[in-house]
Amino acid sequence: MPVNPTVMKLFSRTHTFWYRVSGGLVGSWIGTPVGLLTTTGRKSGRKYTTPLQPIIDGDNVVFIASNAGHKVHPQWWLNLKANPEATV
Repeated sequence: MPVNPTVMKLFSRTHTFWYRVSGGLVGSWIGTPVGLLTTTGRKSGRKYTTPLQPIIDGDNVVFIASNAGHKVHPQWWLNLKANPEATV
């Protein structure tokens, strides 16, 4: 069952805040790394940062756009398609 989008947004913002405030000490998922992906909104032009669990492949960082089981793509993925410049 997919996670409620409002809950996902609240969790994402809270997670990003605590991750930044703690310098990355708070916010990892059971010892796994967290990547903060910053994209530009395809409509607004605003910067959005999303905490994601990366897969590290050598020098590459891979994020899976699963959107917690929803049938639609996550907003960060749609933003990347519109503007592929992002920071991790």
